[in-house]
Amino acid sequence: MQSTQSNLFPWPKLLPFVVMAGFLMLYTTLPNQNPTADAYAYAASVRWETDLWKPHHLLYNATGWAFTKLLSTIGFHTSALPSMQLLNSIFAVASLWVLFRILKRIQSNPWVITGFLLVAGASFGPMRYATENETYLIPIFFSLLGSLFWVKYSQHQSTSHLLLSGFWAAFACLFHQIHFFWWLGLGLSLVWVPRAKPWTWFWYFVPALVVPLGYGLVMGHLGIPFGQTLQFVFQDFYKASVQTTISGQNFLMTGISLVRTFMEVHGRLYFLFLQHWLWLVPGLMAFALIVWGVLTMVARIRKSIVVQPLVLKSHVLVLLLQLLFAWYAVGNAEFMVMFPFLVVLVLASFQEWRPKTGIALGLGLLLWNTTYGLVPNHFHRYTNHACLYQTMQKKPAQVLLLQDKTHFNAYYHYKTGQPFPMAYETWDRPARLDSVISQAIAQNQIIYTDYSTDAPVFSRARLLLNSPSDALFKKYMLLEVASCPTLFGDKKLFRVTVTSR
Repeated sequence: MQSTQSNLFPWPKLLPFVVMAGFLMLYTTLPNQNPTADAYAYAASVRWETDLWKPHHLLYNATGWAFTKLLSTIGFHTSALPSMQLLNSIFAVASLWVLFRILKRIQSNPWVITGFLLVAGASFGPMRYATENETYLIPIFFSLLGSLFWVKYSQHQSTSHLLLSGFWAAFACLFHQIHFFWWLGLGLSLVWVPRAKPWTWFWYFVPALVVPLGYGLVMGHLGIPFGQTLQFVFQDFYKASVQTTISGQNFLMTGISLVRTFMEVHGRLYFLFLQHWLWLVPGLMAFALIVWGVLTMVARIRKSIVVQPLVLKSHVLVLLLQLLFAWYAVGNAEFMVMFPFLVVLVLASFQEWRPKTGIALGLGLLLWNTTYGLVPNHFHRYTNHACLYQTMQKKPAQVLLLQDKTHFNAYYHYKTGQPFPMAYETWDRPARLDSVISQAIAQNQIIYTDYSTDAPVFSRARLLLNSPSDALFKKYMLLEVASCPTLFGDKKLFRVTVTSR
């Protein structure tokens, strides 16, 4: 078997580096051309130099601002959004490099290590955010550094390794608070380390002072009084941005998001298949590789023995803590981006794997998620935001009734430096919208809407939204002002007038 592998690639130790270089090329050449609302909002903060310090992800915007300035200084003049997408691509590959460093300590076969790197780098969560301007990949890099030094400590019990583990795991929390659970999981796992000294816990937890220090420095810079510390640090909770009620949606959305963390599954796939049947071919090939890889991996685990029990226990605990909070946050997929890295560390804790298992699974994920994730995200347009913006440049509107007000507001903010002041969701309360329309018409204001009777594209987000009121819009005349081409067909823009239909 080893001879066959050597014939396929004569320098197997270089394979992981070839894979990482390949991911860097893939991520940087296929950035997402359909950024999320948050992606536009973060880019707007950097472009217009406002709200650079968001407490939920304290250092992210400031880091994006510094990176954008750095690129400009060395001659690469680009706007905030693509520079921040590039920053995430770099940190995605840097995370794979740290993962590689950990895997080298617990696995010996470079082909096995390569397979695990493929699985982590080709899972949809990391791929999606490696090509997007979101806050979830940079902290993974630092949390993985925490895990690297934790593994070193578990093997050598060096105090310096424990200090560095605690520091980097805590530092990750300054880029996103969700990584508190990774830091906590590693700390609690010290209970399993044999011959650990009584002061061991102190050396891990004391570097976490970097977190209050970071928040304190930012609060001082912003002039926020000490008495408002809790309101600033936990701003999303105080503003009710985080849903804290538990229902059946927690279970449903967690399941959906868990699948999408590894494989892209979205209603847009149907529209790709409508374009041409050839879109099915890579999917069938990828699905066969994925199914074979998963079944082989499960069968192997059932017969395997654990060779790295401390790595297994610690990262299973981290994984469970992260999963529990993602479930609590109604299955927020963004809180699961680290799962592929954690799952790889858990799997690598078992005895030597057959190289073809991980490589087949990784190649299957790579083919599936590139075909149905990165390629359409880069080459197709999903929204009418640019079209609506261009229409408004020709004939401005004072009121907008939109299917996704939040997303357009973020886009408009990125373009102009301020959100659109009078935008409402088409699925808002009919009585409220009726009042808004009536007042606007009475004041001779122009109203645009993208209301449509077409069924919305099936997605996780749409499961959480209400439907617009058809009865309300039937009360008014909708005059078409533009037709915006998207992957899902032309999206019409209408001017709302008072004339009865």
